[in-house]
Amino acid sequence: MKHLIKKYNRNDKISKILTKGSGMLFLLIVITLFAVLLIQSYPVIHHVGILDLFTNSAWQPNHNHFGIIIPLTGTLLTTLIAGVIAIPVGIGTALFISEYCPFKIRAILSIAIELLAAIPSIVYGLWGYKSLAPFSANYIQPLITNTLGKLPFVGSFFSSADAIGTSAFVAGLVLAIMIIPFIASFTRDSLNQVPAVIRESAFALGATHYEVVRDVMLPFAMRGLMTGIIMAIGRALGETMAVAYVIGNSPHWINNIFQPFATITSTITAEFKEASGVHISGLLFLALILLIVNTITILLAKRYANKRSKV
Repeated sequence: MKHLIKKYNRNDKISKILTKGSGMLFLLIVITLFAVLLIQSYPVIHHVGILDLFTNSAWQPNHNHFGIIIPLTGTLLTTLIAGVIAIPVGIGTALFISEYCPFKIRAILSIAIELLAAIPSIVYGLWGYKSLAPFSANYIQPLITNTLGKLPFVGSFFSSADAIGTSAFVAGLVLAIMIIPFIASFTRDSLNQVPAVIRESAFALGATHYEVVRDVMLPFAMRGLMTGIIMAIGRALGETMAVAYVIGNSPHWINNIFQPFATITSTITAEFKEASGVHISGLLFLALILLIVNTITILLAKRYANKRSKV
């Protein structure tokens, strides 16, 4: 008996050491990543000045202008477009599979979602450039321009006479298609974990199917739903190849979402190979800003999810 107790104690100590070591290693990796990017970004901060980096709208490395406003705005804009499209579609897809889909095709749709999540981003980029961009220019852009373009105040942001194809909107649309599977998969799994007794109790009290979904299923699955959204937004913020193919990578302000724009990742991808000196430091500073933005977004989303889960 004493031998077994010593064995269990030894295994418990080893388990604690391994888990603590894993946690500390992960924390060390994150700290090291921030530290390396900050150190490598110091030359451009020292040469240009931190204030000029955040206030100058020009990204012109040949003239030592490294304003991050345009690529940062492009990153946030494309992510916003992707989120507006993907979040309701992803949640709706999960609800359909979990609650309304016939059992015979439920497995097929679930496999299709997993397959879409596994497709490499470069495939999405090539498909977006060759197929989605022309389709958007010929059909989606005129539709949005004729509807949202007539709205007061914000209508000009959705109206464009030029059907270029590569634009901030197409980049956001490609990102939306990429992140829908993440939202749908996490939401579906969370909905499937709702205890049957809770659903049946709601039906027994006279609730309709819609009321059960709205007042019982979604609140119970909120934590998993928000986890999926966090994962999806994180991928949208940091996506590179899919965006680089379809956004146009234009370092100029845009008047509407159907014009070419630039993001942090597309700028780094297009310029890093030929960059040198302060230019490399400027690109690494962009990477640091992207990491900070991603971290802040995840922290805010997790805080919101924790609040909703306690309600």
